[in-house]
Amino acid sequence: MNCAQYAFNNLGYLNVEVPDHLFSLLVKEAESALDNNAVYESGLTDVGVAHHRSVESVEVLGELEIFVFLLIEKYRNSFYFDPSNTETLTANTPFVLGKPWINFQKQHEFVPAHYHEGVFSYSIWLKIPYESEGKYAGNFEFTYNSAEGMPRSEIIRPVEKQMLFFPSRMYHQVYPFYKNDDYRISVSGNVLLEAAA
Repeated sequence: MNCAQYAFNNLGYLNVEVPDHLFSLLVKEAESALDNNAVYESGLTDVGVAHHRSVESVEVLGELEIFVFLLIEKYRNSFYFDPSNTETLTANTPFVLGKPWINFQKQHEFVPAHYHEGVFSYSIWLKIPYESEGKYAGNFEFTYNSAEGMPRSEIIRPVEKQMLFFPSRMYHQVYPFYKNDDYRISVSGNVLLEAAA
């Protein structure tokens, strides 16, 4: 039988290791952020949801922006996805780094299924205080639809220094962990299109 196989193209995510210098800066910021940085309120803020604090260090924000902008180019070249070039605008619009936040997740807390505002989003894991606890517990999950509209998921076991970079509208969630009293710490943020002057 002569039969060719074709797959539908779909967007995915980048899984990268954060450079040592940036990782050290983020860890240092997180060490004092719970007590010193402003509370970051979001539409997810609720009982049982991980606490958020703003990233405030100018040095951290500058280094993070440099790295994120490298990933934008990598993503656009890998997936042929360039939301800054859209026919709904009169001119191409530059990207800008949104205000990132630090997530402090305690045992039994979670982050419900959600998507972000903006164009691209990212999550960086700074501290994972537990070993893998199972298929879901302590893990990160993307949820998306297949070509026939059926729900699919991709479960990722977080690793320290790991960063996921993905389109902001990709639904994702973080499951609770159960075997450690320490905080699981991550940094998240968005890439936005700059508003016209």
